[in-house]
Formats: sequence, structure tokens, C-alpha cells
Amino acid sequence: MTTSLGDLKWAFFCILKFVVRGPGNKISAQPNAILISLLKSNIGDMVCLTPMFRAVKEKYPHCKIYLLCREKSSEIVKGNPYIDQIIIKISSAQIIKQLKNMKIDFACTTNTTVDGVGNLYLSNIPGISAPFYAENEHLHPAMYNLIRKLVIPIPLYQNGYMPRQCLRLLEPIGIHSTNTQFELYYSKQAGATITDLFIQYDINPHSDFI
Repeated sequence: MTTSLGDLKWAFFCILKFVVRGPGNKISAQPNAILISLLKSNIGDMVCLTPMFRAVKEKYPHCKIYLLCREKSSEIVKGNPYIDQIIIKISSAQIIKQLKNMKIDFACTTNTTVDGVGNLYLSNIPGISAPFYAENEHLHPAMYNLIRKLVIPIPLYQNGYMPRQCLRLLEPIGIHSTNTQFELYYSKQAGATITDLFIQYDINPHSDFI
């Protein structure tokens, strides 16, 4: 697989950072803030992450959960009561600057991309987990296979059920949940919009839907 100039730059800065900060494998016994990162815009991928938010709150009820994602995929979790703050990615520079000031104890990226790990590692987050497909490591970009070794690599399996695989990214902080039930929510604004549509078209949601 050809290595892009962008991946080379990320790897270069991460290796330089490694000299100063060491590996991103320091785990807090009682994390106060956890970040989950999904940089894809696919809403289906976000659905697969919803069991993770619940699992964190069940294990650490007082821990803050931050979600880093794209605007499009954030729509289905804006009303999620487990998430304390949604951070919309605009640029890597903006994200790194913001995360450095948030005192996050642990983060996991669900993306097998160099920038997915790089954003977290360069933000000085002590503990970071990152996935890799154990059966097909050669399919990952070469620079990803390099910098994931700077954090906690979590093996995933392509034939496995994706929500359960995502939950494995939380195992370094003692979360071993197997509850993969999805929990979907919507914002108050979205709820008001739907209610207005029901009124406009004289729809009764209690009797007009099966």
C-alpha cells in the first residue's frame, strides 16, 4: 500500500512526540474523563458506538464522556444522556489544541487511520486505544501500523459483530461489557420538528403507527 505524504507527516510528528512523552499506555484506575473518537461520517458507524457510551457510565457513573465526530454523524446522538459533550471536528490543529486543555484520562479511536491516532496522541492524552484487524494487518496503511504501536493496540476481527468489537476498545480501562443493545436518541429541536409535522398532517403517533 502506497504511503501518502500526509501519513508520513503524522508519523513524523508522532515519533518526535514519543521522544518527549513516551507511549500512550498510561491507564488511570479511576478515569474522570473519557473521549471516544469517530471521524467517519457514516451514521451506521455511530449507531455501532452507542453501546460504548452506556458501558462507560455503568462502570464509571461520574466519568465525563466526550465524543469527537463529524457534524453529520452527530445528529443521532445529540440527545444521548450518556454523552456530556460532543466535539465536532473542524481541523486537526483545532482538535489538538482543544483536547490538550480538557484533562482527558483515556481515549479510543474507532478509525484505523493515521490521523485518528495522531489527533489523540499529540493531544497528550495519557492512555489511548486503537484498533487493528488482526487477520489483515497488511491492509492498514504502513504508517498506521507504525504509530498504533505508540498506544494500546486492540485486535479486531473482520467477521466479528462490530458493536461488540467496538466495546473491546474500552477493555484497557476495565470495561468488559457484552451488552450490544443500541440506544438511539434525538435532540429537542428534532423532536419539535417531528411534532410540528404530525400536527401539520394531522397524524396521531399513538394510533396511526403500528
